Amino acid sequence: MATNGDPAAESADRTSYECSGWSARFSPSEKALLVTGSCTMPTPGYELSLSANVNQGTNPRDALRVAIVAKPPDGIVPQVVTETPVRYEHDVGDDTRPWPRVVVVNASPPASIDVEEEVA
Repeated sequence: MATNGDPAAESADRTSYECSGWSARFSPSEKALLVTGSCTMPTPGYELSLSANVNQGTNPRDALRVAIVAKPPDGIVPQVVTETPVRYEHDVGDDTRPWPRVVVVNASPPASIDVEEEVA
């Protein structure tokens, strides 16, 4: 996978994260796609994000592929399993419906989320 030298993206493709509660919503009025979920991390203090800096596959209009990027906490932290939210927002510009689904490539279990369109 090409990561363009991004260390966060390079670490994302080697680790699988236990996640659940995925949601993907497209807002035509705001021209934005919002993806949310929650991942189980080994300690509190992790900063999670989703990055689209991954191989988009042979048909990039079929699905937006994103990867979880985790930044561990600094210093000493309690060893307590913690649910940590993750969020991704993408400005879609003039696309009327950018992708029918979002795939989180390093989620466990694998996540393929249908994009729901908000009704104004």
